[in-house]
Amino acid sequence: MKDCLSTDDLYFLSLVMSGAVELEKIEVDKSDRGVGILYVPARRALARNLMLLSDLRREVARQVEQLESGKDPLAQIDAEQ
Repeated sequence: MKDCLSTDDLYFLSLVMSGAVELEKIEVDKSDRGVGILYVPARRALARNLMLLSDLRREVARQVEQLESGKDPLAQIDAEQ
């Protein structure tokens, strides 16, 4: 599996799976047929989680690129401030 994933993929997955990224809990209600229903609050939480993960993925890729080119991501962040 490691052969299929990039370095940024591995870092991203490590952050998410370790719990370093706090996602909103998504409550799925059951219909009469036992099928999960996502009401508006759950759909909004899902959208916020996806936006957070998307932003995080882009930032991880950017910082991994900096690391691989010998730059210090912390110095870059400090320089942006």
